[in-house]
Amino acid sequence: MIKTIIFDAGGVLFETDWDKANKDFKEKTGKVLFIRSAGSKEAIEEFDKTIIGQGSMDKVLELLGIKKKDIKKAKKQYIEDYIRYKIINKELLSFIEKLKESYRVICLTDLSPYHFEANQKIGLFNIFEKVFASNIVGMRKPDLNLFKKVLDELGVKPEEVIFIDDNQANIGAANYLGINAIYYTEFPDITNLKKQINSLLR
Repeated sequence: MIKTIIFDAGGVLFETDWDKANKDFKEKTGKVLFIRSAGSKEAIEEFDKTIIGQGSMDKVLELLGIKKKDIKKAKKQYIEDYIRYKIINKELLSFIEKLKESYRVICLTDLSPYHFEANQKIGLFNIFEKVFASNIVGMRKPDLNLFKKVLDELGVKPEEVIFIDDNQANIGAANYLGINAIYYTEFPDITNLKKQINSLLR
């Protein structure tokens, strides 16, 4: 029997129009925020560390060419653009509200501190009973130890859980542990997703 449904955030609950966000950020700061494509190797490595709570986003901005005296302003702009150009899957949020009537609904997401702060600011996580964010937990998907920690803290067995994610590697890790995993790549359409979830709930 399914007791808990776990959702990823980026690519599932929302998507970000990074082209528009980058254009605005560049106009305001003179720098780009495409860390992986435009950043140095050091910036990318530092950013990856932030996702598990070990690096500094301030340092990432500095490595992108932002002067130390402008970091605070650049951070504010980064978060504003991340929020402004976020596309929320409103239909999915409505579906989650209905699921909450009968099931525990959890979020498991890989986020940098800036992204986590921004999502908290707009109340995106308020719909969930609990949020497991990589930058706080100190592990990221598809680490099997992360999934085991989540199961242990929630007090549920793998077969009692449905997990939704847009990353195939994460789906593979969940399946390996016996979790009912759904690979979701049709954002923002949830027609098939609802059918898959409902079929597992019968």
